Amino acid sequence: MHDALTLYVPQAGSYLEDHIKAGAAMLGSPAKEWLEAKYGEWVITADPLEDTANSKLMIDFEGNIYGAENMRTYADRVEHAAGRHRDHAPTIARLVVAREDLIAVGSYDGERIETQNSEALASWLGGDYLDDAELERTPRPLSARQAQAMTIASRHAAAAGRRRR
Repeated sequence: MHDALTLYVPQAGSYLEDHIKAGAAMLGSPAKEWLEAKYGEWVITADPLEDTANSKLMIDFEGNIYGAENMRTYADRVEHAAGRHRDHAPTIARLVVAREDLIAVGSYDGERIETQNSEALASWLGGDYLDDAELERTPRPLSARQAQAMTIASRHAAAAGRRRR
């Protein structure tokens, strides 16, 4: 289990509305903390990042602009963005933004999404109400290795059953 990340949507009229795909998962943490965790305290010396009030956030977002099958729901997109954010993985889907450009809509602890502003989230996702299915991850198909292991196990079980008769 991880510390919960805050989920966001853009504030109405902010530049983020025009630059991030509607429905994208957006999550983050204070920029200073994120950068210190990645690079150590020495990196936080330049003025825009000297942010003692934590008014700047490092956000990662995932809009699935290429239509990947494993990112059908909002929860899927949250999972991908959270993994990049926590692992400090290289991506172009990361920004430092002012806290006032975002609306907090919930949190994600690595397992579950807790919503706090379902109206704003539903609007960002393009609906009048929040569909609970959007908060569930898409079931993953078995990998070839998993399918092979299940086949072998069932054959062994069947053979053991025949021997007992």
